Amino acid sequence: MEIERDVTKLRACRKCFVYDEAEADAANIDKYLAVIKKEDLVSDEVFEKRILICRDCELRMGATCNACGCYVEFRANVKTGRCPKKKWK
Repeated sequence: MEIERDVTKLRACRKCFVYDEAEADAANIDKYLAVIKKEDLVSDEVFEKRILICRDCELRMGATCNACGCYVEFRANVKTGRCPKKKWK
């Protein structure tokens, strides 16, 4: 039995539009980080460790964490940021 698929009725996958949304995501992240006090940001070293973990995480979709819906780069930058799956030690 052959199944006919009408692609015009399929739901769009956000992953397919990551590159289209990259500029908007970057602008939003910059906007959010601009209002955070410098003393509330982690060091470059901590940020790099966190972002490397997120980069390889199966729950990351583009710039967004599927576990919580946050912008990964924003959460990784702030001292109060926590990985919802406890991958950051």
